[in-house]
Amino acid sequence: MKRLLATAAFALLLSTTVASATIDGLDPERFLCEAPTVTLGDARDPAPVYQTEIVYAPADHAWRVFHYRTNGETISRSEQYAMRDWSNYDNGVHAWTGTLNRSRNLQMIGELLYNERTQTMWYVERIFDHNLGKRMTMRMQTRCKAVALYSENDVPAAPPPVIAGPPTPRTYPEIRMVPGASYYLKPR
Repeated sequence: MKRLLATAAFALLLSTTVASATIDGLDPERFLCEAPTVTLGDARDPAPVYQTEIVYAPADHAWRVFHYRTNGETISRSEQYAMRDWSNYDNGVHAWTGTLNRSRNLQMIGELLYNERTQTMWYVERIFDHNLGKRMTMRMQTRCKAVALYSENDVPAAPPPVIAGPPTPRTYPEIRMVPGASYYLKPR
């Protein structure tokens, strides 16, 4: 019964916050997520992810997950993993799974979760290593919100500014005009 209520709450959240839009006759759902928190694995990243974008087309069973990094790179999970829709609406599961293309022993599961108590949406990614007995080696989570599919001015939020000191001011030579003298530039 709880799963049925969670599925109904998830569907209600989507129906009230996502604008109606179609791609090839499908009704995709789009989520923008905050900077993720890594709770297991992965050392501190010098160019961390500042935003995650998820587009899910249930009718097509298609997931698109993009992580935007502070150095301007975009990580596309569909390029890294052989993604398969793993959703089961009867059980309230909205997830994908896939093996890493360059290392098939690593399996990732990405899942959208709705917290009824706080009424917040979360996206969680977990990596399991089959060479280590399917042990979880990475877990990250990020809070998300459902948004309109796309607008004309849609771009990812700007990365946080890089903190740097003020630019060094240039100094220019002083020129004094004296009648009958020769002129040259002398730095200060």
